[in-house]
Amino acid sequence: MENISNKNKKIWDNYYKKSKHSQKYPDENLIRLLMPLDRGAALDLGCGGGRHLSLLNELNFSPIYASDMSPEALMQSAKAYPFVKIVSLAKREALTWHESQSKFTLDLPSTSLDIIIAWGVLHYNSADIIEDILCEIVRLLKIDGVFIGTLRSTRDTHLKTNKDLKGSEWNAYNEEACKKLLEKHFTQVKLGYMERTLIGNLDRRICHWFFSVSNAS
Repeated sequence: MENISNKNKKIWDNYYKKSKHSQKYPDENLIRLLMPLDRGAALDLGCGGGRHLSLLNELNFSPIYASDMSPEALMQSAKAYPFVKIVSLAKREALTWHESQSKFTLDLPSTSLDIIIAWGVLHYNSADIIEDILCEIVRLLKIDGVFIGTLRSTRDTHLKTNKDLKGSEWNAYNEEACKKLLEKHFTQVKLGYMERTLIGNLDRRICHWFFSVSNAS
């Protein structure tokens, strides 16, 4: 956890301090996944600057919670979206990364959330931390709750060249590995794939698996 709480926190704080990384508009794929779902309590895990908090609000999810390891990201989200329940990790009031523990833990009751999203989040962790996060997501979701997120694809060629995230740990998955990871924790797994290239540079591919999973019967 030391690497997560110190090294990665600094990397992501510096990342969000740069205006070029300030994203204001939600991902269209996430919109499509959220639209048909029943409304309820929602958590944006790894909220960043908060672009998907506004989407959750517009779609009438409530209450809306947000968490991120980066204090800079939380500050930006709190300022832009005052309707969201965001608390600094250091204050440990509502949503907290317990750095003294060996497990990833959020201060929310079990089975309290209808929706959890982690868009562009999970793969920026070590394999053991990803497992801890998924176990915590299972704990927090209601019996018919839904977890929506992304995992980086092994076809991606862009992330390793991103100088702003140099030194940050990340993992990439092929289809089989992606399914294996998710099916370990969820009985219902729906998988999709998205890929884009940078204009003028077709060799630099940004590739993600995206998914909607649950343990609903």
